[in-house]
Amino acid sequence: MPTDSRYFAQKAIDAADELWDKGLIDENTIEQWKHEHMRTPYSEQMGNVKNFETLEDMMNYLEA
Repeated sequence: MPTDSRYFAQKAIDAADELWDKGLIDENTIEQWKHEHMRTPYSEQMGNVKNFETLEDMMNYLEA
């Protein structure tokens, strides 16, 4: 995996951690985010699109 992917994934995790530490998000917020579908709709031809349940899942995928 390109290093850029890990860099931006880590930035997203750091930003979420900061929001959590400031009390701006909590477990309920994270649970709501899990069910939001704000992604661009892709055609079925794009079989390489990955969806992750958690940030940890994404990081594990990127490190593999």
